[in-house]
Amino acid sequence: MFSLIPFSVISAVFPVVLAQASGSGSGSGSYVAGLVDHLNGLGYTQAANVLTKANSTTSGQQWLSELPNGNYTAFVPDNAAFQNLSMDVSGNDELLSQYLSYHFVHGNFLNSTGNSTGGGGGGGAGGGGGGMTSTASQSSQSSSASSESSSGSSESSSGASSSAPATLLAWYRRQSNGDGSSDGQSTSPALLSGIYPNDTIGRTLLNSSNLVMLEGNKSQVLAWTRLNENGNVTLLNQANINVTNSSSYQNLVINTIDGVLQPPGNLSQALNAVNATSFLSLAQQANVSNPSGNNVTVLDALSTLQGFTLFVPSNDAIQNASSTLSGLQNNGTAVMALLGNHVINGTTVYSPDLQNATATGSIANFISAAGEPISVASNGTGALVVQNQNGSNAQIIRPDVLLSNGVFHIVDNVLVETDSNLAQASSAVLSASSAATQSSTDTLPIGGGFGTLTSAGMSETQSSSSIQSSESQSTSSESTSSGSTTDTSSAATGSSTQLRRSTNDSPKVVGSPLIITVLGAMVWIFSL
Repeated sequence: MFSLIPFSVISAVFPVVLAQASGSGSGSGSYVAGLVDHLNGLGYTQAANVLTKANSTTSGQQWLSELPNGNYTAFVPDNAAFQNLSMDVSGNDELLSQYLSYHFVHGNFLNSTGNSTGGGGGGGAGGGGGGMTSTASQSSQSSSASSESSSGSSESSSGASSSAPATLLAWYRRQSNGDGSSDGQSTSPALLSGIYPNDTIGRTLLNSSNLVMLEGNKSQVLAWTRLNENGNVTLLNQANINVTNSSSYQNLVINTIDGVLQPPGNLSQALNAVNATSFLSLAQQANVSNPSGNNVTVLDALSTLQGFTLFVPSNDAIQNASSTLSGLQNNGTAVMALLGNHVINGTTVYSPDLQNATATGSIANFISAAGEPISVASNGTGALVVQNQNGSNAQIIRPDVLLSNGVFHIVDNVLVETDSNLAQASSAVLSASSAATQSSTDTLPIGGGFGTLTSAGMSETQSSSSIQSSESQSTSSESTSSGSTTDTSSAATGSSTQLRRSTNDSPKVVGSPLIITVLGAMVWIFSL
């Protein structure tokens, strides 16, 4: 169990001289020294102390040397946030540096054309929202926001009006007065942010192998959103951490937050955190044989992968499918296929990727870990709907639960599919392995366009009308979550699209129809 001590005590006991760590005359050393002075000038003395300590470490000097080049967005904890930092982190300079690198994101995430106005309450967790209105190209309509608790126990879906699509992005900015308050008319930087259930995701500088195991040795990502149109920007997968105000330093946009960010943990920790206990139990009970011939649980198998996407049925969804699941309890192969058909392995697909790919009525097509097709489309309300070839579909009701080695999205239905295609899965493994070796760095919001996703696998033409037709025949065509009913049969029509990924690592829709093949080494699960 973590022991807690005031960070002010740690910084007093372990003073560090910045010049000693940075090396005299170095460009990055001068930059960091200036940033430390800037933070001290803003009154963020604890953040300045932590930055100084990080610059005394090998890992810290490495990632801090990147900051003078390009644009970055920083989420800087206020002084009070460091008081509850665990001794395990604050007493270990290397680990502290790694944690700090998770607070720096590639790109500035700014609105270059927005005309934002708004008032604000105080900063911090209890601060009221300064509502911002953007004149950017995004829609001004917002989906009904869903409150997300810090424990993640809520499985509710935001019900969006069928007359207008959900807002994907909004701009947030707040002018700091030095006391945690904000002006009515803000001139501080405007932070790009989605309105829940839509979010914004950026690639951070955290790339330590003890904390990150994504495909292609990619750095970890950070996700944030606004729970309603006039609310604060909230960091997802964190314990109620909000952006309170913003400023800038040279090429760095600084967003003050009221907590220290924790890097994503493993699958078991995340499932417990969001109360997906039914799926956790199922994954713990199902056993498979790994490539070494050892018997392991599905949970353990997934936890060792490098990059995967998992669609996790909610507790209610599994309860509703209990009769189906009970009928499979004596058929291990069918259970493995069913679980594998909830997995896209070999790549981490975040919801902004899916939103971007399906924004024009197109369909994003994938191959599951069981070798069967999975498709994702947006319905009439802008919600994302996942469907297999059997016509079983599920709506994503909570997106982007980040993991150290992937991501999962909570869905409101079990995708019932017990078929598998070992040959297709094996072929896709080779394609995914090749794609994962291509190094890339996101310098723009993930899913924001400008990049392309390299795809491999079979070609197939499919229009979203086929999903619409199949959904209308499905008994799950209308899904209700926490009293909010959404007609999932209203998927927009349009041609299937090809996704490719380039050095920006951000998906972009391009014209030719192709089914995406993204699969990793989980094919061994089905070689029973």
